[in-house]
Amino acid sequence: MAVVNDGSTTTLTLNGVSDYGESEKAIGIAALKGKGWNIGATELGNKLDALFGGNIQEIRIANKALTEKEWLVQDARDDEPFEGSNKSFPLLTNKKNYNFLFIPDTQKYSSQNPEIFNSQMNWISNNTKKNNIIMNTFVGDIVDSDSEKQWQNSLIAISHLDKKEVPYMMAAGNHDYAAGDPFLAHYGPQRFMNKKYYKGSSLSRYSSYAIAKAGSYEYLVLIVDMKNLHKDLEWSKKF
Repeated sequence: MAVVNDGSTTTLTLNGVSDYGESEKAIGIAALKGKGWNIGATELGNKLDALFGGNIQEIRIANKALTEKEWLVQDARDDEPFEGSNKSFPLLTNKKNYNFLFIPDTQKYSSQNPEIFNSQMNWISNNTKKNNIIMNTFVGDIVDSDSEKQWQNSLIAISHLDKKEVPYMMAAGNHDYAAGDPFLAHYGPQRFMNKKYYKGSSLSRYSSYAIAKAGSYEYLVLIVDMKNLHKDLEWSKKF
């Protein structure tokens, strides 16, 4: 992983891929006035937050781009780091099994990397039937901030699922709330009314539920909104 700051913007790159489509206009990682970079921690509410979990083997700070020989850890403890794979996994591909897929925090893809969002949704739309995925659920933070461009980026990507009638449900995250309820305008009950698995929504319209059928079972997929939690919990109890 490399974090490069030129005095006005910061770019983070992991395994050769930039986490952002555009460099963030921030001086340092935390970008808090009068404070330096936080490594191995994050800052929340002007206080250090223990969000980071894991081990940092080596930190190297340089004022120039380093060659692979210069920055690679020579005596890594883990000689076989975990990597993803495109190989088939029996648990996913066995036709007797079925799966639920959860999609968290697409916000940076909506704001910075719409091409990644499109690629993800395209994969889901092409592989849902093959991998016996009976429901895809977005768990919040569809966008990073209330920008119509970001909402449109998300709509273009998620339309891949609509075109192939792939089942999905959506929850709002804290980044999705804004004046005028843009989440409801784009992903409210009206978007799901004609989908057979969709069964209804709460009075707030942020909470909803669906029935997903698989094998000899019927699964209740219940979304209870965080912002309207207390009110919508009463609504959800009848299910």
